[in-house]
Amino acid sequence: MLRTLPTNLSTDPQRAAVSRHLAQHGEALRNAASLLQGQPGEVRVLRIMSDLRTTTKLKLATRRCLVDLHRLLSLDPLFGDPETDAGPWQFLDPGSREVEDICLLADGLFALLVETGKLDDKMDVFALAVHDQDAAWTRPRPTFKRHEDTAMKYFEHLSLEEFWTRTLQEIDSFHAQTERTEEELSATERNTLLQSIARLRHDGPLADGAEDLVSRIEALLVEAVDRETLGYRGVFDGHNDPDHGAFGTVRAVPILSEQGCVLEGLLQGFRMIAAMRALLSARVDAHRQMALLKAA
Repeated sequence: MLRTLPTNLSTDPQRAAVSRHLAQHGEALRNAASLLQGQPGEVRVLRIMSDLRTTTKLKLATRRCLVDLHRLLSLDPLFGDPETDAGPWQFLDPGSREVEDICLLADGLFALLVETGKLDDKMDVFALAVHDQDAAWTRPRPTFKRHEDTAMKYFEHLSLEEFWTRTLQEIDSFHAQTERTEEELSATERNTLLQSIARLRHDGPLADGAEDLVSRIEALLVEAVDRETLGYRGVFDGHNDPDHGAFGTVRAVPILSEQGCVLEGLLQGFRMIAAMRALLSARVDAHRQMALLKAA
């Protein structure tokens, strides 16, 4: 049984907020962390509580530990097995009470991090001060795949020349968007990205080196988004059957900083271009093969 943390020994509002939260949810957090990661998970919670007992101010190291604990509860793949890619959630029943409790604890801890962030004049990265995005996270967002499928059906009705023109226009638009990312990307990343896009536009989406350019651009954007990922939250993806219970899985949904959201938009936009390029390649190949069949 965890001892109750005193909350009235410090005038630091951030430490007081964390102490109150741990006093109320410390036992449940310890049990959840232990379920997901065993003894190392339990030690995470005990370390935070120990730090709170020995200091009168919320230390940066303690805030790091809180963020790591949130990532664990949010089923961050970082805490999986690097050899098997098995996450701590793999053996949990998505419809179980334990998973529901873990999701509630993750939401509560996220709210705590936002609260401490509002008290932080510097609003640093560990504050998770991204409250304007809360509404977007609490409701399902249309998946990129669904948007891509809808767009592909529209593109199928375009002639080959019209579709090729549309692909080039999308590349031009993406280049213009990238030029406006002075805050989200470093100068080196931005220049590399702009040069790769310009070459893809100049040589054409089906040129010999286009595949390498596409892979390079996507890898750069994925790395940039990962850098701006503050944690993960578990989201149940499925449905509840009245007779048989819940069917589905728990997905780890990234929590992004404000800059991360901009980069994620760029990444999804470029993935649309990559999908258009793949369809364009297939249509060109089909046109060529049909011409050969007719000539035979």
